[in-house]
Amino acid sequence: MGRLQGGCEIELKVSFSTTKAKDSTLENHIKVPYGAGKRNFPRIKWMGILILIFLPFLYLIGQILWANIFTTSPGMIYLDRQVINSPEDGIVEEIKFNHGDAVNAGDVLIKIKRRLPENYKQIALLEAERETLTNQNAGSSSGSSRRKAGGENVQLLQENLSYYQQLRDHTAQLLERGAATQAELNEAETKVREIKAALAGMNEVSSTQIIENQGQLRLAQVENSLASLRNLAEISLELKANKGGTVDQILVSTGQSFAAGEPLVTVLNSEKVRIVTYVEPDDFGKVQYGNEIMVKILSSKRKVKAVVEKVPIQAELVPKGISESLYPTSMRGIQVILKINEPLHSDEFIDGLPVTVIW
Repeated sequence: MGRLQGGCEIELKVSFSTTKAKDSTLENHIKVPYGAGKRNFPRIKWMGILILIFLPFLYLIGQILWANIFTTSPGMIYLDRQVINSPEDGIVEEIKFNHGDAVNAGDVLIKIKRRLPENYKQIALLEAERETLTNQNAGSSSGSSRRKAGGENVQLLQENLSYYQQLRDHTAQLLERGAATQAELNEAETKVREIKAALAGMNEVSSTQIIENQGQLRLAQVENSLASLRNLAEISLELKANKGGTVDQILVSTGQSFAAGEPLVTVLNSEKVRIVTYVEPDDFGKVQYGNEIMVKILSSKRKVKAVVEKVPIQAELVPKGISESLYPTSMRGIQVILKINEPLHSDEFIDGLPVTVIW
């Protein structure tokens, strides 16, 4: 309140305040064209850009820290593989299963027809002998020619004896492997005995009697031998699975010829599953026989328990495509075999499926 000249009093109402009304269009004395509620999206966008820029670096740092804290090694699932080889030369007559089919132990996988070149060679020899014997019986009466023919008969009998002895031994070997029958072995043994008996008879009588008495007998023996050899040439063999599993590869087709010992079919044994892993030399100290470790199956992201089954004995090149390491210290790894202690899911029974072993 103040007093003016002349006696008048004037009351002044003045107030002071440190609070200043906030201008929503200003921030730190800078003009902002939008309100506070409309500035969140640009801020989030810039934060997202920064995260995208730094994300690879964060991933690299995380991988380095993980490698220093945990020891891992690349590996893959390995299914025991049985290979069905041909016991002898032959031709594929019938294939019983397709790729991926499940088979049981004892199932017939493939049916083959035997093709023994020795059989056809012996058939040719016997046919030549049969023709000679037929001509002799038709009227060859010369003494000298008969003695000569008798000597030829003895030689042919000896050649046939040698052949049937080899055939008997070969059939016995096939019988041990399950590729021949006892009846076939018995038939070969019978032929050996018949020829031995014929040779013994020739040694007991004179050459003249041999010519006169053995011609028809030998001709009958030749006919029987020819029939037996032709039957052997047409016999089919059935190759069976030794263990149950899944047909992995069919390496031949119907009608195809193959040689003895050639692989025909491979079967994966799903009952015997192993992990093959490749440990870097620097980490080999952590591998101990019987140790339990964790295995991460990359396709399903599932972890299962396994143990070291065998003591490592060799180092090999790490197969391409199974390692997750960004900077492997060596291209060779010590091969370690692991046995899985937990059952796998049906979609994990894949031979060669990559895994990561955490030690």
